[in-house]
Amino acid sequence: MILIWSLFLWFFVQLFVPLRFMVLLKTAEMTFKKKTGKPSMKRKLILSLGAIAAILLLSCVISVVEYGRMSNYESKIIADNINHIYDFAEISISVEDYNSRILAAIGDDSNNAQPMFDTDGMHVLIDSLKNNLRSQQLIAAADSMELAYQDYMKTSFEFSAVSDSPFVNTREWYFVTLQPKYKKLNDNFVILDKAIFDEVKINAEHFDEGFYRGITPALVAAGAGLLLILLLLFFLIVNYVNPIYKISEGIDNYRSISRPYSYTFDGDDQLKNISNGVTDLIDENIELKRRIRALKEKFYKQENEN
Repeated sequence: MILIWSLFLWFFVQLFVPLRFMVLLKTAEMTFKKKTGKPSMKRKLILSLGAIAAILLLSCVISVVEYGRMSNYESKIIADNINHIYDFAEISISVEDYNSRILAAIGDDSNNAQPMFDTDGMHVLIDSLKNNLRSQQLIAAADSMELAYQDYMKTSFEFSAVSDSPFVNTREWYFVTLQPKYKKLNDNFVILDKAIFDEVKINAEHFDEGFYRGITPALVAAGAGLLLILLLLFFLIVNYVNPIYKISEGIDNYRSISRPYSYTFDGDDQLKNISNGVTDLIDENIELKRRIRALKEKFYKQENEN
């Protein structure tokens, strides 16, 4: 549940940031203007590119952290599954070997010694198996197996007393008393084995989902980066490319058809200075042409009078 909410928050941030980009850029521009006067073209470009770089860097960091967290989580699950299988195999093989040695000792009338069994090592394996379990099904199966194992081992430790007793048939004790408890323990092994297999199968299905969850932040970051670049492109076109084209068009109209330059620039940076300068130059040129034309008319008038 925590992972789902984290991914939801991540998606929200990634989708919300591009929509706020232009607002944040405008706010930062107004802040710079209040502190340093008129914002320059260089400052605007540095601010916009720096904002995109910071957002993309943050997106990459979050993507790497999220992917690493998912990888560590899946690696731990795989390691736990491997430990489950290893511990279970060790337990079942050891008990089967111990039961076979008891049967062999019963067949050997000259050997009445209790077969050796590492009970301490078995307790360590059982504790290791139970400590790594997560699902309730596995925990219940492991508890049942442990109870059946304790019951079987308690009965198996009676072997020496049964062998030395002249009143108890050892073979009858094995098949009537011990073997049913071994069968119960073996049935619990089968149940636990199936539970471990089901757990591994479920985890294998979750690995695919985890892979997509791991790469989703990177894909969202890439999409957010593309959207930010498109927003920057829109910003450059609206604030710089279109005004330059209009200034150029106004100059061409004046040079070709003598249309007065009347473009009003909405910005307050170097482009506005250029536009105002072009306006002043064209107005001065118009005034100069008017004076030249007036002088020519005056000169021609004087010539005609003479």
